[in-house]
This record gives sequence, C-alpha cells and structure tokens, in this order.
Amino acid sequence: MNRGRIEQIGAPREIYERPANQFVADFVGSTNFLDGTVSAADGADGFYRVRCELGEVKAHAHETLKPAEKVVLSVRPEEHPPQRITPAGRERLAGHR
Repeated sequence: MNRGRIEQIGAPREIYERPANQFVADFVGSTNFLDGTVSAADGADGFYRVRCELGEVKAHAHETLKPAEKVVLSVRPEEHPPQRITPAGRERLAGHR
C-alpha cells in the first residue's frame, strides 16, 4: 500500500520479480534504480540494449519498448553480486576499495 492505495496484488514471487512500478520494487526488497534510454531491441523477445550511467547494458522488459524511450532499470544486489577482480596482481572485490 502507498498512502492508503493498493499498488499491486499478486503472489509474492510475482510481485518481487515483476513489480508494477518503482514504489513496489523498492517496497518489496533492496534495489538500485538507474535511469536509461532504450537503444534498440536485442534479438530475443523482451531484451533491449539500454544506455545508462553504466554504459550500454542488456535488459529485459515484460512490455514492448521503442528506441529512445525513457526507462528505469531495477537492479537487485542478489542478482549481481560483487565479483573478484585482480588489478595489478591484487585481489579485491569490484566496487570496493
């Protein structure tokens, strides 16, 4: 609920994996939001190339998108855990100093 209004009704997994809007996505778990712009469809159904502050990324949408359309990407931390990298022979976690 958001200010007394029901935002989405459904099974817990459905709400978590396919939130109706940004409020629901944030309400049901940790997520990071990135503003982006659709570059083009990326071959497979529902996949698109999206330009955002990280560069161009491949993203999935449940609805049809058009080039130049503005979108908000939701990135959940458990879907993209830090990866080990070894710059100059030192092991560390990406994103950590």
